[in-house]
Amino acid sequence: MYVIHIIALLVPLTYVLQCIARKVPELCKAYTPGKTDQDVHVRLARLEHIVEAALPQYWSQGHGHTAGSPDTQSDRRRSMSPGADDGNRSQPEDEDPCEGMFDSGRWYGKSASGSVAAPVVLEQLRHVGDSSGSQLPADLLQPAAKILSTQEPNAADRLQRLISDYGFSPTKVPELISELPARHLSNRLVDYYFTAINWTRYPIPERDFRASYASICAEGLMLNPNNLRFLPLLFVVLAISVRLAPEHIGGDEHTRKLTSTRYYWSSRRALIIAAAIAPDCFEMVLTRMLSARFLILDRRMTESWNQLGAAVRTAQALGMHRDGAAMGMDLVRVEKRRRAWAHLYHADRSIALVLGRPAAIQDVYTSTLPPSNVDDYASSDLHKPLPLSTPTLSTFMILRHTLAGIMGRVSHHFQQVRSPSHYSEVLALDDELVKFMQMLPAHYSVEPDTSLDQSHPYIPVHRFLLVTEVLFVRTTLNRPYLLRRLGSDRYERSRQACFESALTDYRIRRVFLATTTKEARDPVASAYREFQSAMISGIYLVLYPRGSDAAAMHAVVDSFLKGQELRKELDEMTRREVNIIQFLKDKSIKLAAATESGSSKLHSSLQKPNFTLNIPHTPTRSASMGSVHPSGTASPVVSALSMTSLPPKSAYAHQPAIPSHLQHVESGSNSSTGSPPGEETESSAQSLLDQWCNIFSGGPTDDSTGTTTRLPWGTPGLTDLSGWLPTSSPMLANEALPGLDGSDWGYWDTLVNQLNPGSDMSSEYVPAAWPNASDNDRLEEATADGNTGGNTPLSKVARLESSLPSELPLTSMATTSMATRATRILSWNVETPVPFLNLPPRKVGTSSVPPGSRLSLLRELIARHDFPDFVCLQEVRARQSDKEWIVALKAAANKSDSGPKYTAYMSLNRALRGPRHFGVITYVKDAHKIAVSREVDWDAEGRVIILEMKSGWALLNVYALNGSEYFWRDPLGQNAPKTRNERKRDFNRLLMQECQAMRARGLRLVLIGDFNISLTKKDCVPRLRTEYPHSLARKEFNEEFIPTLDVVDVYREVHGQKAAFSWFVKGKPQGADAARVDYALVQRTLMDRVIETMYHEDSVERAHSDHAPLTLALRDMDGLEEENDTVLLGEPLA
Repeated sequence: MYVIHIIALLVPLTYVLQCIARKVPELCKAYTPGKTDQDVHVRLARLEHIVEAALPQYWSQGHGHTAGSPDTQSDRRRSMSPGADDGNRSQPEDEDPCEGMFDSGRWYGKSASGSVAAPVVLEQLRHVGDSSGSQLPADLLQPAAKILSTQEPNAADRLQRLISDYGFSPTKVPELISELPARHLSNRLVDYYFTAINWTRYPIPERDFRASYASICAEGLMLNPNNLRFLPLLFVVLAISVRLAPEHIGGDEHTRKLTSTRYYWSSRRALIIAAAIAPDCFEMVLTRMLSARFLILDRRMTESWNQLGAAVRTAQALGMHRDGAAMGMDLVRVEKRRRAWAHLYHADRSIALVLGRPAAIQDVYTSTLPPSNVDDYASSDLHKPLPLSTPTLSTFMILRHTLAGIMGRVSHHFQQVRSPSHYSEVLALDDELVKFMQMLPAHYSVEPDTSLDQSHPYIPVHRFLLVTEVLFVRTTLNRPYLLRRLGSDRYERSRQACFESALTDYRIRRVFLATTTKEARDPVASAYREFQSAMISGIYLVLYPRGSDAAAMHAVVDSFLKGQELRKELDEMTRREVNIIQFLKDKSIKLAAATESGSSKLHSSLQKPNFTLNIPHTPTRSASMGSVHPSGTASPVVSALSMTSLPPKSAYAHQPAIPSHLQHVESGSNSSTGSPPGEETESSAQSLLDQWCNIFSGGPTDDSTGTTTRLPWGTPGLTDLSGWLPTSSPMLANEALPGLDGSDWGYWDTLVNQLNPGSDMSSEYVPAAWPNASDNDRLEEATADGNTGGNTPLSKVARLESSLPSELPLTSMATTSMATRATRILSWNVETPVPFLNLPPRKVGTSSVPPGSRLSLLRELIARHDFPDFVCLQEVRARQSDKEWIVALKAAANKSDSGPKYTAYMSLNRALRGPRHFGVITYVKDAHKIAVSREVDWDAEGRVIILEMKSGWALLNVYALNGSEYFWRDPLGQNAPKTRNERKRDFNRLLMQECQAMRARGLRLVLIGDFNISLTKKDCVPRLRTEYPHSLARKEFNEEFIPTLDVVDVYREVHGQKAAFSWFVKGKPQGADAARVDYALVQRTLMDRVIETMYHEDSVERAHSDHAPLTLALRDMDGLEEENDTVLLGEPLA
């Protein structure tokens, strides 16, 4: 065994030689006596153990015993580590059991299996001789020869094996490379990424990236296998870049979204190949980290969490969780690893909070230090980092790393299940967040020094990201206590923290919007953070509809809604968020209106003190933050926020002013000190809020019992939530509120009713019939006479009141007749007007319906519906040159001496010859209301007639194209021929632009007619045409036309999923083959004026046509002008 002793003495030299041979000399560590892994005696004992385990036959020969003899253990002369009295022995408290080792670039801890560690040691044994220069016996390592001779396969070997052994197609790599954009576009996207995006959140090393990018560009389709690991990183960088690029680089929003998604999936395919040939590498960490970032931009949070978890695991496999300085790495490599790990550390904590899931990185397993405060780690002096008072591109990363540590403790508070959590921990964490804000360097504080903003343009962006994230984390921490025990001040501090954070977040965003360009803002948008502030503001407005901060909270809500309104495309999650915020806003307006006539006591109870975040700019900084001096120049805009220190805990020990409409909610303590009762009663409203938000998997705890209530897993709205709703709630039998479907509506409506059970505001009355003109006339008589008797005309008023939306205060019904006048519109695609036109047969030509067979048909329809204000017909089949048709059309609506007369406004086919198709006409009962009637210059077929009203709204009668692959030709020959499917999409786009121009002039829109598109599967029997190109036209209409104009399908809003159809195939039973292609689209701001809409599907109403008439009733449309004047004369909008 003397040979083993000699080996132990020579091992340090062997380490050096092997590290040099493997081209990683920086991994070698100088011998330090007393260190366990470098102590000669410890090494000797370890080698003896390995040889004994791996080569027992040689061990037994060297000791003169057989392998199984009983006295082997007792007689064996094993080298032992020195005793406790030996001064060279490392004491237990000095040993480091956490150190690890690298093998082929991968890190393994000391607990790694022998199958991982033994080959490394045996490889060292192969090249060791005794002190005389003689070698070990030739057959010593023969049993392990195969293992020792096996080299780590390189990238080329692995790729070749994929092709030869596993059936991987050799064309896959060239196909992936061909999916890269053209060189000029690729260069622009890469340049834009590193100019505008890379430095904002998670910067990657630009120098290394560009070197690899140049190699790929130079190699073309024949890519070096070693460079394959860079390909997925390149694709994901291109995906993020094109997603956030301006239009002159990436195209319009729809194009950018499609292109970025395509690049992302190319990155995923390339990642599969790269993982097979280079499973653990630095590029793999960056690729997965940026993939998670892209998925957040795409609002796919759960997928992002999965990708980020893979990035963390890959980084741990590379030992990035252990600081490189302790492993002897050079400072540049150490800093590179620290920065990448800091990105992962923050991203992991951030997404864990958003999804309410445990963080993947645990502090107790991590020794990597934060980055150094230098601009360029490759060229700066890393031995002398700058203080945090001197801003660099790294300052933000360092501060964010500190915040991420607090975020981890917040997540732990809600995730841990081994011991009960207490509200005192929440207060301690809130204090920690407030202190963090107080200790921020001057250029990054809530009340910042802006003197360097112009010379260092990254500072305002980093400051915005940092401060808004602190506010988001603070809200996330306190939100589970927002609605608990409203009758007590026990959780008043959490309420105040939430409300003041929402207001401060809004003000900081306003400053950021006012001082930065759109190009600087787009890469740092955080939709989920802005929604949380809007949601908190909406809850405040429900709690305190006339509170002293109500105006500011309305500004937060309106800003969110306006910001989403300006977006051309909204994903499903954003649409749900918009609907929820609109729901809360509408409910708060109802509450505010209801309290105006209440007592002064109620009015007083709805007042609350201003919730403005008060954080002082403290010149004293902790050592970890560096030395910071007071600023000489502060932003005048942000200074207006009046930041002062957070009140001490004793400041919350008073009984809050709880509105009277909320005092029924809580049954907690009535003590003015807020002390909890023996057994706390959980707030139903808070439970509902927790269940919907599901921000954490675990909810708040009851300090008195020490128990913890856990919430269900899943993204809000995507799980089955029916079991969480109170079955006794009265609103569950009603139809869902328009804009909120399923569980979303159930939660928010139930929550609001928990706060306001007496108001019953959730009831949405659906009238049985729409009011007619005589209702308006009798209403005016009753109002003028002041008669309110039970059998007088005012009794009709009561019935009319019930047919109006519940948003209308009942007191207004008896005050003014104009406030309740209904504007009624009838729309009908007549298929052909020939039956009610008095025309000679020669003018009609071939027709399946005899001309003039029912001359009074149209007038009877109008009279049957009590003479609507507007009658819109489509497909009147006339040309502008058909004088007799025009005369007959004008007369058709007035075929009676009794009743009102109608004025006709029409748009007809401008072709001089050819078949009589198309044409629309709108009959108006009171032409004095019309300011302008006009056609559109982009349509010559007579498909749109527009009436602009003096009161500020516009009625558009539309007959859209029915798409097909037949050719469409411009009647005037000004446009090139194309298919009708192509023209259909052009028509919708041009109509959208026309409507946008009218909205810009202040007109509110009502579109009605035959749009020749069924919007959903509910609108078709037996099936919806989902084949291309019908699906494309529908997608563009649903996702571009409707959101851009912010119009609402009135029928679906009023009647939900109730089936109705407007077009029927002739010759088949009623409803066997039908579709809803005629409908009314009303601007969202007019929805509160909708009384009713319905289809009249019976054969009497349809007559000869294959379409059913559609009716729509709106209230107070003549009062829009007065309302607009009020807005203009009032205070300017924020």
